[in-house]
Amino acid sequence: MSIMVPPQITDAHLLLRTEVRQVARKEIQPRVEQLEATGTHTDRALPAMMGARGWFGILLGTEHGGMGAGHVARCILLDELSYSSGAAAAILQASLIPSLAIDYAGSQSQQHYWLPKVASGAVYPTIAVTEPEHGGNLLEIGTTATRTSSGSWVIDGTKCLIGNSGIAHLYVVIARTDEGDSRDARCLSAFLMESDRAGVIVEQPKMVGMHGFTAGTVHLDQVQVPDGNLLGAMGEGMRVAHVASIVCGRLNFAAMAVGMIRRVLDTTREFLSARPRYGTRLADQPIVRYHLGEMESLLVTAQSVTQTAAQKLDTGEGCDEHLFNAKLVATRCAREAVAIAVSLHGGHAILADTVLDRIRRDVSFLEAPAGPDDIQIDRLGKAVVGRHPIQWSTEYARRPARPDTVAATA
Repeated sequence: MSIMVPPQITDAHLLLRTEVRQVARKEIQPRVEQLEATGTHTDRALPAMMGARGWFGILLGTEHGGMGAGHVARCILLDELSYSSGAAAAILQASLIPSLAIDYAGSQSQQHYWLPKVASGAVYPTIAVTEPEHGGNLLEIGTTATRTSSGSWVIDGTKCLIGNSGIAHLYVVIARTDEGDSRDARCLSAFLMESDRAGVIVEQPKMVGMHGFTAGTVHLDQVQVPDGNLLGAMGEGMRVAHVASIVCGRLNFAAMAVGMIRRVLDTTREFLSARPRYGTRLADQPIVRYHLGEMESLLVTAQSVTQTAAQKLDTGEGCDEHLFNAKLVATRCAREAVAIAVSLHGGHAILADTVLDRIRRDVSFLEAPAGPDDIQIDRLGKAVVGRHPIQWSTEYARRPARPDTVAATA
């Protein structure tokens, strides 16, 4: 059996990092203070800026107008954005997940109609899975899609904590299409639903961080969609959700964690280097250097697990365990790095409206999406005892050509 060697960081990757870093530092970072002062709101300048550069199409093929740059490139992009603004990275990643779902499960017509619009930044998609009563437990989903006598569908339910709810043009909605055994995954299907359809109502609760990004509640009241909006086959809702969450979502948050660790480490080093103590700098004290070394170790660890998972995806290798672990380890490292930074800042850590204050709040957003730590550990444990017969990363790499349907524009 041949052994696939993961690609190294290429010149194209380095050029992308340089481009994103320049844009993020010069155009995005100066906006952060105003984003924070405004509080919970829907920022439209950031997505427009990123859309104009084609970044929403980082994973989409060139045949759809995308960059076709791959998963290592995706992580570089989110890492650099998160360094300057967690909200900017959150906006981008929330649309990468459903675009990957459409790329995986969409018919040729659906792909040809929607993906070029996503790649150009004309359409911001999002995925709607989580519900107020059941969280992200797919088998407990209460949202229903009922077929009408004319062959269309009526969708009813409430989704919550939906990323980009304030700007989304298109939702990938997971709904129950069968009243049979509620524990049967075949009861769930995925639908494309335009945000301007009658019965779509969006509310945005106040959030503690990620200012400029929205993660609101979406009420679906008798929303009618044509049969051509079914994404994938009937009963493939869980498959669509798993591929999107495992292949895309988990690595998104790992990459964001890396950028936040880099920023909090740089911020802490600069703070300590400017503080005089005992005839030298605070950064030169042995105990302080020890804790800075801890933070550097956390960064290297987070970078390693994230890059390894991304490289495996780019080679088409089954790597679900690496994706679970990347999300688990990188977000843990981010939380621990922030805790060390708070300790090293001493009394200054209680001050509001600082870089440390913002990152501390933004890091808290990374744990729950795509499952908190215990979910990742449970998935890893199931892999050990053979309870995961499907490698969703392999399933995505092998995605079959879907039969054509009428484009969902009705």
